[in-house]
Amino acid sequence: MSSAHIRNLFKQSPPVNTVVLDFRGVSRIDGAAIVALHKLELLASERAAQVILCELNPHVLQEIERRSVLEGSRTFKVYDSCDIALETLEDDLLRRLPLAASEETAKSALIEITGDQDIAERFLTIMDRELVPKGTLLLKEGEKSGDVFIIDQGSLSVYIKDKDGKDIRVLKQKSGAIVGEIASYSGKGRTANVVADSETVVYRFAENRIRDVQESEPVLAAIWHKGMASALAKKLQRTNQILGDQSL
Repeated sequence: MSSAHIRNLFKQSPPVNTVVLDFRGVSRIDGAAIVALHKLELLASERAAQVILCELNPHVLQEIERRSVLEGSRTFKVYDSCDIALETLEDDLLRRLPLAASEETAKSALIEITGDQDIAERFLTIMDRELVPKGTLLLKEGEKSGDVFIIDQGSLSVYIKDKDGKDIRVLKQKSGAIVGEIASYSGKGRTANVVADSETVVYRFAENRIRDVQESEPVLAAIWHKGMASALAKKLQRTNQILGDQSL
């Protein structure tokens, strides 16, 4: 990510208030990079923003400290892991959300996608309510399954593997989130591993149950598919917005 790109992020509306820099692929750092970090600190401090530096190897961290980049800085924060940094930022964001926005449930999610409380409650009776222990691998990358999950309580983390085979957490899904719908409609394998962060309650709409509803209650099935289409469209829109903010 170039300094010009970061400058544009700070200028956009609404402005970005946090930038995370992943140093995982950086083995050494030179004088020009140190100067760039000093400039970045000035730019961020002018806008009351923060810059997270993560995955710094010992050599890079030592050089940054030797050049007094971090000394007395209110702008820079250092985390050993980008995973921990992102989780901390997500938790902070959720704490600042209005109470109603952070306390979604499976029922409220179904009401939103169907537009009808009675229909939402009907779906809940069809689905299986499951308690997922902390650390459980709920969805496995490559696995072919059409089951769809809605989180009622707790949270799930989505992991993908980097080029070295290391698991990288890319998303935390909180209560009210729909998980697994992409594979359900694509017919392909799961694209990521999904693990329970804590003891989590989900409602599973199993693939065979979806087929049963299509055969026995086609109107109800149509409502479900319409709701999933809307959810997928919103997810695609969010993904496009995120990609639009990246330097590729």
